[in-house]
Amino acid sequence: MDTKHASGSLTTPQIAIIAIIVVIAIIVTVWTMADKKKADEQAALQPPQKPPVINTPVPQETPAVQPEEMKSVADYDKLKEPDYKELTRQRKAEYGLDKGVDMIVKADESVKIGDKTIAMQEILEKIRIKKGDVVEKSLSAGLSPANPEQERKQLTEELDKTEKRFEKLQKNIESPDSVRNDAAYRDYVREHKAVEKTVADYRAYKDAGKDIDAYKALSGKDERAIKAQLNEDTARLSVEKDRLEKELEQRLSSKKSQPIAERIKGAEKRFEELQKQLSDPNAYQSSEKHRQEYSELAKSIRIAEEYRQAIKKLNEKKELLSEDGKISEAIQTKIRNLELWKNSLENDLRVQIMPQKDIQVYGIYAVQSKDNVWNIHFNFLKDYFNNRGIRLSPKADKPIGKKSSGVGKILKFAENMVYIYNIREERVEMNLHQIHPLSKIVVFNLGQVFSVLSQIDYRNINQIEYDGETLWIPAVQ
Repeated sequence: MDTKHASGSLTTPQIAIIAIIVVIAIIVTVWTMADKKKADEQAALQPPQKPPVINTPVPQETPAVQPEEMKSVADYDKLKEPDYKELTRQRKAEYGLDKGVDMIVKADESVKIGDKTIAMQEILEKIRIKKGDVVEKSLSAGLSPANPEQERKQLTEELDKTEKRFEKLQKNIESPDSVRNDAAYRDYVREHKAVEKTVADYRAYKDAGKDIDAYKALSGKDERAIKAQLNEDTARLSVEKDRLEKELEQRLSSKKSQPIAERIKGAEKRFEELQKQLSDPNAYQSSEKHRQEYSELAKSIRIAEEYRQAIKKLNEKKELLSEDGKISEAIQTKIRNLELWKNSLENDLRVQIMPQKDIQVYGIYAVQSKDNVWNIHFNFLKDYFNNRGIRLSPKADKPIGKKSSGVGKILKFAENMVYIYNIREERVEMNLHQIHPLSKIVVFNLGQVFSVLSQIDYRNINQIEYDGETLWIPAVQ
């Protein structure tokens, strides 16, 4: 046998081992297949299995929105925190308020006093149900303009048109040619009077905006530069004041012995008397002499208003100059006050020009110990007028003789626009004289309040009448 060939052949023991391995592999394969077949047969006898659960979000029915969870919460206890207190001050300033209420809350927000949180919508709905038809349907409809800038633009456009028309009427009233036509002239006077307050407010609103910008520009300078600018402004305003005063002295020369302030007051009184006569729709006709007098007085009154504004601004500049070493701080205070004034005017103008755009936000006052509703109302009213440049006497709400004062009548009427809500018991209180500290809140419907107060001329406040339901100023007889 060939030796090389023999060395590559398998021996008998090797062949036996290979055979045993092959047999074992066959046995394992057969066994495995048998188990799989048995498992398949058993699976066929079982009910079908559910598919595996995948945690994919499934759309579900949206639950009722809980305002206290979905919207912001006005938290009374947080007023102690400086940042929150400043945010609250800014929101109150937007509506021309300061100390008369603790917080301003929108209809889609909530109020939190202590550990109790309640949605304004719930409060408003309970007020509506409790008071029935006395409360307007709009009370529970949350508002806050969807686009404040767009609304402000629309308001400004309307006011620009009103001011332009007013200026044309003013020109007609002061024109000697217009005096000859009785009917047309009286129409001018009536229309002029109807928009007089609105235009005065709008001009004050624009002036406040200009002053804010000017003071902000000034606040970025050092004290030396600020003083230099204030001195320059003071000199300019002094010249303007002297020019207007000289013009008024010439126009109101019939009573030279009287100080100019007294002459202006007398002219304004006579102007109002003639205005009432000429704007009376029941008057058959007016004399040309009265129309001529009114025309001349109209010019004097316009100049007198410019004169007053010059004096006011001059005094403001002098007051700032007197704050030696604290001018920057005084300017910041001035800016805050002007912003408050400007926002107050804007809200009043919105009510006058766009009455359909109700301001449906609410002033919230948390009742304290020794409070009473009358004083809460009076403090609110003082705050409202104060931020519009009118300071009410602490006794303005007291009767005049046996008659209620105009302020007293307003306060009585305001009971229809102010509500007491018991936070603990979650119900409206109809008894306005039983209040307990921090368990109750006073809710001011600012839309209704502004709507009424914006129409009141403080100069005629004591002529106001109130019959238990309606507040009005009697027509001239």
